Amino acid sequence: MRVSPLVVFLVMSIAMIVVVSYLALSAQQTHQNRIIIEPGGPAKFVYKPSSLTVHVGEKVTWVNYAFFPMTVTSDNATNPFDSGGIDYGSSFEHTFNIVGTFHYHGSTPHLIGVIMVVS
Repeated sequence: MRVSPLVVFLVMSIAMIVVVSYLALSAQQTHQNRIIIEPGGPAKFVYKPSSLTVHVGEKVTWVNYAFFPMTVTSDNATNPFDSGGIDYGSSFEHTFNIVGTFHYHGSTPHLIGVIMVVS
């Protein structure tokens, strides 16, 4: 039995659409809870965004694009985390398993942020 080139083309097109849609959704979910550490002015570094809302059990990733090692350190004893030095281009991840508001800071005075965890 010979398969029509049109059928092959349609099947391959649908398969490509499914794969591209899956990859786009995966990329969106991957970057959804990402915080960038970057220069925010002369001798100033910032978290972008500086506040983020996530659901219980979600992971947050901080990525350092600040040219120098930076840190992410929790201000809350109920959900402690400390990245240690994050080199340029490297990242730190933390999963939030408790509902609440969690303030954190970095290694320079302007590096402050907050994660709000909801159910």
